[in-house]
Amino acid sequence: LIPAAGFYEWQAGDSKPRTPFYFHAPAAPVFAFAGIWQRWEAPGVAPLDTCAIVTCAANAALAPIHHRMPVIIRPGDYALWLGEEGKGAATLMQPAPEDFFAFHAVGPAVNSAKSDTPALLDPA
Repeated sequence: LIPAAGFYEWQAGDSKPRTPFYFHAPAAPVFAFAGIWQRWEAPGVAPLDTCAIVTCAANAALAPIHHRMPVIIRPGDYALWLGEEGKGAATLMQPAPEDFFAFHAVGPAVNSAKSDTPALLDPA
């Protein structure tokens, strides 16, 4: 489970520069992305823990922006995703409900790793 308060996605298409959007869940100020992880080990090298966010096809609300979206795991499904309730976690890999996220366009400053300010969340 990867906790988040929101995420950015860039509108698909051929236009340059592409428009970034900020997605957040008004009813869930913090939510969990479905994640996978693995520890890589090799002789003579320190172990490296890696992770990735699991994605799925976008729901109808997000599809005009991008073709995929992160899989969201609801609190009642945490144990199932983590394997604590047996098998069946794959059934959770589906789009969030249409009304789960609110979103708006944001400025191009989100395209730079040097940018780190709350203003990155402001509508463009």
